[in-house]
Amino acid sequence: MQNVNLEQEVIELSKEKWRWMAERNVKTLEALFHEKSVFVHMGGSWGKEREVEIIRSGGIHYRQANIH
Repeated sequence: MQNVNLEQEVIELSKEKWRWMAERNVKTLEALFHEKSVFVHMGGSWGKEREVEIIRSGGIHYRQANIH
C-alpha cells in the first residue's frame, strides 16, 4: 500500500513539474531541480542553470505532457 501512495505522489509531482515548466515558473523549478541535474534534449544536454534560463526565456515551449 505504501508503494502505491509513493508512486502516486511521484506522478502528481511530475504533473506539477510539467505545469510549472509550461507556465515558466522558474522560481519553483529552481528549488525542485538538483544542482547536479542534467537535462537531455534533441539539441544537446546541459545543467540546471542553463535549463532554467531556457525555460525563463521561452527558448523551449512546454505545453503538454502525459504522465503515466
